[in-house]
Amino acid sequence: MKVQSIAAFAVFLIFLSAPFLVFVSTTDSNGATIANLPSPSFAGTVNIWANGVVNYSGSGNTGIVSQSGNTYTLNGNLYGNINFFRNNSVFDGNGFSIFNGSHPEEFTFNLTHTHNVEVKNLAVNASYNQGGVYVANSTYIDLSNLNISASVISLDLGVNTSHVNVSGSNFSMNQKSVDNYTIIGSGLITTNHGPTLTNSTSYVSFTDDHVYGISNSSALFSELFVNSNHTVISGLHMSGGTTFGIILNSSNILVTNNSLTGHFSYYGILSNFGFSYQNNITISDNLLNLSTDSYNISPTAISTYSKASIQNNRIYMNLSVTPIPISGINVNQYPSQVDNNTLLMNSASNEISGITYYGVSNFTAYGNYIEINQTENGTFSYGIEAYGGNATLSHNSLYLKNVYTGISTSDSKSISTYNKIVDSGNSKFTAINFPYPQNSVVNHNNIQINTVNNAYAITPNGGNITISNNAIEVSSQINANGIISHAPGNGSLNATGNSITFGKSTQEYGIVSYAPLSNFTQNISQNVLNLINGINIVAGIGINNANNSIVSGNYIHGTTSLSPSTFEALQVSNFQNSSISNNVLLGNNSNIPGTMGFNFKAMYNTSVENNSISEFNYSMILLDSSHNVFLGNYFNNSYYGLNLNRANYTDFYHNDFINYKNKTLSISQSSNDQFNSTFPIGGNYWQSYTGTDGNNDGIGDTPFTVNGTFIDQYPLMKPWTRPQAIFYAPAGINGTQWNVTFNGQTVQSTNDTISFNILNGTYQQYNYSYYNNSLYYLSDFKGTTEYSGNSISVNVPYLHYSYITGQLNVSNVTVFVNGKQIVVSSGAFNLTVTAGNYTVVVKATGYDTFNHTYNVTPGETLRINPALARIPGNAFNPMLEYAAAAVAVVAVLAGTVLFLRGRKKP
Repeated sequence: MKVQSIAAFAVFLIFLSAPFLVFVSTTDSNGATIANLPSPSFAGTVNIWANGVVNYSGSGNTGIVSQSGNTYTLNGNLYGNINFFRNNSVFDGNGFSIFNGSHPEEFTFNLTHTHNVEVKNLAVNASYNQGGVYVANSTYIDLSNLNISASVISLDLGVNTSHVNVSGSNFSMNQKSVDNYTIIGSGLITTNHGPTLTNSTSYVSFTDDHVYGISNSSALFSELFVNSNHTVISGLHMSGGTTFGIILNSSNILVTNNSLTGHFSYYGILSNFGFSYQNNITISDNLLNLSTDSYNISPTAISTYSKASIQNNRIYMNLSVTPIPISGINVNQYPSQVDNNTLLMNSASNEISGITYYGVSNFTAYGNYIEINQTENGTFSYGIEAYGGNATLSHNSLYLKNVYTGISTSDSKSISTYNKIVDSGNSKFTAINFPYPQNSVVNHNNIQINTVNNAYAITPNGGNITISNNAIEVSSQINANGIISHAPGNGSLNATGNSITFGKSTQEYGIVSYAPLSNFTQNISQNVLNLINGINIVAGIGINNANNSIVSGNYIHGTTSLSPSTFEALQVSNFQNSSISNNVLLGNNSNIPGTMGFNFKAMYNTSVENNSISEFNYSMILLDSSHNVFLGNYFNNSYYGLNLNRANYTDFYHNDFINYKNKTLSISQSSNDQFNSTFPIGGNYWQSYTGTDGNNDGIGDTPFTVNGTFIDQYPLMKPWTRPQAIFYAPAGINGTQWNVTFNGQTVQSTNDTISFNILNGTYQQYNYSYYNNSLYYLSDFKGTTEYSGNSISVNVPYLHYSYITGQLNVSNVTVFVNGKQIVVSSGAFNLTVTAGNYTVVVKATGYDTFNHTYNVTPGETLRINPALARIPGNAFNPMLEYAAAAVAVVAVLAGTVLFLRGRKKP
């Protein structure tokens, strides 16, 4: 009822615009009675021919169109049609109206085969399945201040039409059902349309126009159909209810600063309706305020099947009914960018997405603000969903409620960076999901999850994934998860520098990695986790392994208060040829059964070094493992120290075992384990050891019995200090690779420090060496240092190379630097040197020699521009040169005259 009222009001405005209307009864050309036709009037067809002649076919006031030069003015209301063929002319509707005739599928005002025509101030009322205004085979047309109400097509810009400007006009679409076919360009479409443009139309602009539409479920209806190249749609205002708002079906189209308000059952703006390739579509700075009615099926605010740029649009979707699915911006097939758009979406649906992309590659979504509020839990709803390679999702802000996934991408080389994702919902939310990607990156994202149950921050499922420097906060009550990786094949996972904080939950996992194949490598380093269950690395399922992996520098703080608990700070399974080092594992209560720092199962040939484990019921459980080394670890304030079960060929030395409430270590079914290295490297520090050190070498005089089977032959008298040899390069070297070899071990780095662990517990000398690189050089390449109980610090004497450059003012020059000739090219030279004194000599024939000595400092660029001076005897004086030349010419001429005169004598 409300929609019908709007349509009636629009028609009423058109009638109201005609001045001094008096309604009379007349007949059309077929003799049919026409009631309530305004007067003065004409019923029939008016032809304005190319020669300027006005021809009438019908009855009524034949002076209804007056002519003044090339200006034609409508002086009353007309029932029928006008055909206009006059070039370089103006048709002024003068505020009057044209009411269409009785013949269906005709246009009321036809402008064809014309050039440079202006049509203005005209109202057109086209019913009976007729169109409003038709323009074809015409160029440079201005249509302004038109009020068109039509059943089928209000304005049709047809074939071979270009350079059309439409401004300040109103288009009202009042058809409620489709009962005919309309040919648009080369396609056959069963639809009603507002303004339409065929595919041979170009250079069209819409400015400050209004379109009103009414449709129901039986109508496929668009308010503006664009099938022309080089079109600009600006300041267009659409309202009412339609199937489509704006349809774009050509290339080089700009849609900017328009507003669409009302019911759009399918699309507000749709690009590439014909599914042919289009290029250079720009949709920017538009306002789309979309609501629903009972006919909405699957509404989308903006959808493209072309290479498009969608920027700075504001999209508001308040959907009271539950159509499925719902999308704010939908991009398909072709490379596109979606930047700085605002989407506010409210719906009872459970399948709603802010931005979706289904394409081949090179999709960018940057700086978008998306807010989705669903009253139901989302099953297939997304903030941003991108399926295609090379998707870059950056600096987007997502505020979501009852949404299934914040950001979801698949395929290869996807990047999710600097996004903010905030969620609140009832059940199962994933902030960033990468299902089966390759070579993808997730970094610097800010994730805040308040979902009640089943929360996942980042879930990559593929190979060669980097997850770094993300800030994650999860406060779900049940099953909170940080980073959960399920790798389907070979590849790697790099999870570094992430911060994960969990609130109170009955089940939490910080970082979990499942890798079923043996060649999957992992680098999980420098992460900070405050949670209940810590890093849970299941590197393989069953008997599969993970090789060459690193778990280093992580801080894991578990705050469980449950008893019993299954909190395991660091768990590895089926791990081999790997390293676990410099991690800090901190529990909060050693009396709670089931809490443990390390839980290792099926670990082989792995080094566990310099980790700190405190406040657990078990410091470590090692099961079904062999050929591992535990070195320099700090086991502190736990109930049990070690629980070794079927752990063979394992070496322990330089570990500290302090403050154990149960002094007995549990070791069973294990063999060939060693609790010390050779002398003087030594064994472990045991707080309960009561032996003496008579020679003060730091090693106890008597062995320490670990249990009835194993003995530490060289127990340490003091806790292991974990000394290091640290080499410091100049801060400016950051980013440039340099190398140090210490005690036979070589390390490369691009940072300004390189460090080595010192294993020997007694005084000993160590040799080291380092090397030049492309930007820096060394005066000393090797050295010797001595361990004296503390860490060793060495400043590497790197010096930046220096540069000598010069620009010369003469050619054919020879340049020597410290006696060595250097290359001169195009009057310039450039030399890389070390710091010191340099003598530069520049020689050129006929010029004074340049000779100067410089002191060049490290990193300095010395620029020399020697202005060579001519030797005085060779000085060039133009006047003297000209005079000498003149004398020479005179002499030659005089000699020639004398010679000729001599020949003339008898």
